[in-house]
Amino acid sequence: MADSVVFTNPSSAGYGSFVSEGEKVTICDSRADGYGVNFFLTDRWSGALLGKGHIGGKGKCANFDYALAEGRDVCIDVSLYKNGVIKNGSGNTGCTRA
Repeated sequence: MADSVVFTNPSSAGYGSFVSEGEKVTICDSRADGYGVNFFLTDRWSGALLGKGHIGGKGKCANFDYALAEGRDVCIDVSLYKNGVIKNGSGNTGCTRA
């Protein structure tokens, strides 16, 4: 079960999740709307970038594995993107402990 699940705005066209057991990020594109789903994984307190990725295409998902210190506070920011540009107002952030 995911520790943090974040949906894109305004239409929940995609989502991302972080699971602390195994430090895994999963992102999925839920709609055929021309947009893909992008994520950034950051340290909650320093803002340091720990990982990033994207996926596009309705029904497609991608998994990303990380090796993070136990107890590290992280945030996942999920947004829509097209042609490498993040759609304004489409992002949401969720934070949890690894």
